[in-house]
Amino acid sequence: MIENIVRYIEEGDSRMEAALKGAGQIGFTIVALTISLIAVLIPLLFMGDIVGRLFREFAITLSFTILISALVSLTLTPMLAARLVKERDKVHHGRLYQLSEDVFNGIISFYGATLRVVLCVQPLVLLVAAGYACAHHLSLHRNSEGPLSDPRHGNHPGVSEADQDISFPAMSERQQALVKILLDDPAVDSLSHSSAWTAPTRRSMPDASRSISSLSRSGRRE
Repeated sequence: MIENIVRYIEEGDSRMEAALKGAGQIGFTIVALTISLIAVLIPLLFMGDIVGRLFREFAITLSFTILISALVSLTLTPMLAARLVKERDKVHHGRLYQLSEDVFNGIISFYGATLRVVLCVQPLVLLVAAGYACAHHLSLHRNSEGPLSDPRHGNHPGVSEADQDISFPAMSERQQALVKILLDDPAVDSLSHSSAWTAPTRRSMPDASRSISSLSRSGRRE
């Protein structure tokens, strides 16, 4: 918005006329960009599981920020530009401004030259874009994992405890029975366990066994 208003001022229009022309010309573009950006964030609002819980507040905050920014750009910015932006003949720039302006003009010239080259080889650019899209599609199919690991897939440690007067062979026998029950579960892919004597605490018995189970990708936890 400001750049468009300044452009009209540099062309000789007054500040009020430049603000009216700039706001009228760029207003629809700002509205369209605002709607497009919010549409991109809508899937995050309805996303479930852990990813949805992580990004829901982010999407809501960013959506309101975009709406406020559009409102300010359409109302407050043109009003302040009509009052505060100086006209071209009243502005005096220093050496730093001239140096930065030369740098920006060089960047614009380089961008224009590269854009002309790209427009001259449009079929090649479209072919590269299509190849990139196909490679991205194949990579998504080969890697089925999302940005966060599936909570149903991973290692889950556990501890089994027995009475204080149990013997070590009896504890091992019960541990083997527990391991058999866990391995019969189709959601468990593998399991490692060990039995040992531990010092008694308020929350645990002195004889305890530890096990670490690995859930398969298709496993379900009730």
